[in-house]
Amino acid sequence: MFQFEEMKVSDFGPCECCGDLTRRATGMVRRDGDPYAFYEVVWTTQQVVRHGAEFSIVLGRFGEGTTSADKFAVALHYFVEPNRSGFMVVDANQTPLESHPLVGRALPREQVVGTPLAQEVFDLVDAIWLNDRNISEVKQGASDNQSRCFPQTGAE
Repeated sequence: MFQFEEMKVSDFGPCECCGDLTRRATGMVRRDGDPYAFYEVVWTTQQVVRHGAEFSIVLGRFGEGTTSADKFAVALHYFVEPNRSGFMVVDANQTPLESHPLVGRALPREQVVGTPLAQEVFDLVDAIWLNDRNISEVKQGASDNQSRCFPQTGAE
């Protein structure tokens, strides 16, 4: 169903918080051969468990004769906590997507959660997770977290 074009991996930084480099992986998703979505995954190297990762998805009409007005963006935060990790839709209009040159509208969380778009976005992120080799460090951070020992909190 989906075909992936891993486009670019770049490093920049250092991270103001921890001093490690930040990495960005971008790609294009095609559906039945036609452009379907552009995505970007950003994380701090060696710090996925600490910081998580940011997934930005741009959907809409692509190709000749289209403009940013034909596209919208959804943002997800990948979090890692003791014994679990997952994705959470966040306000794209409160991220750099708000001024991204490809994006006409950066959607707030409430325009995504509980709508058919949410299922479409999570299906797409799942496919990116399974197919983009450039985000292996993010996936490894989740695996490493599952094997770490965290202290118990709360009443015993």
